[in-house]
Amino acid sequence: TGLMASGRDEPKRLAEGARQLGRDFTGLVDVSTELAGRSSDPKSQTEMVTNLKSISLASSKLLLAAKSLTADPSAPNSKGQLQTAARGVTDSINQLINMCIQSAPGQKQ
Repeated sequence: TGLMASGRDEPKRLAEGARQLGRDFTGLVDVSTELAGRSSDPKSQTEMVTNLKSISLASSKLLLAAKSLTADPSAPNSKGQLQTAARGVTDSINQLINMCIQSAPGQKQ
């Protein structure tokens, strides 16, 4: 992600990457909220909210890992932590996408 590159390079890029992540997350929340509102299945609505919370937590971990790497690029395992955090965001987003696909009209049997 852009935030991963930002965390490795310089604090200014980290700040812009964090702002972009915030904008992207806001867009994701808006779309997911709209989808949840269209769903008549309370279980699907709850799962969407749970997935959004998971994405939020993973995003926070990514921001902290990027900030830590920027503060001390030579810290042991900081790059690994950044990669793990980025993978966590990707996995959380994929879970939300899969849940939305499975909840789409005509997908439940």
